[in-house]
Amino acid sequence: MPEVLLRMALRAEHDIFVIRQRGREVAAALGMERQDQVRVATALSEVGRQLLDLDSVPTVTFDVAWEPRPVLVIVLTAPPDFASSEGVTAAARLLDGVEVLEDRIVLTRRLPASMTGDRIAQARAELAGSRPTSALDELSVQNEQLVTTLEEVQAQRDELLQLNA
Repeated sequence: MPEVLLRMALRAEHDIFVIRQRGREVAAALGMERQDQVRVATALSEVGRQLLDLDSVPTVTFDVAWEPRPVLVIVLTAPPDFASSEGVTAAARLLDGVEVLEDRIVLTRRLPASMTGDRIAQARAELAGSRPTSALDELSVQNEQLVTTLEEVQAQRDELLQLNA
C-alpha cells in the first residue's frame, strides 16, 4: 500500500515551478542523490507543463511504495484523452518508469535500498513544514543545477582526454 507524502494541484503556470521544487524536495527528503533529485524535478516540470496546457486542473501525488523494493511513485491526473507527449517521453528518459493510463500518468524512481518507515515519516514531516518559494528562486536553483552539471561534464571530459593521452 503506497504511503502518501504530499499532494498538490496544478492551477497556474507558477505551479510548474512549485511542482519542480516540491519534486526536488521530496527526492532530497527521501535520500536520493542530487542527480536523481534533478531527474525527478525535470520530469515533473515537463509532464506538468503539458498537462497544464490542456486547461485541466491536474493533481500530483507523491507516494512511496515498498514492493518489491522502495520506490517513489508520482501520480499526475490527466484528462481521459491525454496521449503520450514530449513531456512523457522526456520523463521516460529520466526516470525508471512512466506509465500513461486512462486518467493518470504514473512516474517511478527507485529509492535507496536503506529506506525505512522512519525515514518516510521524517520526510513527511519535513515536507509538511516547507513552503514553496518564488518562481525566480526556483529559476535560480535550476541555473545552479545546470552550472554544476556542466562543470561535472567538463571535469569528466578533461579526465577522459587525460586518460586517452
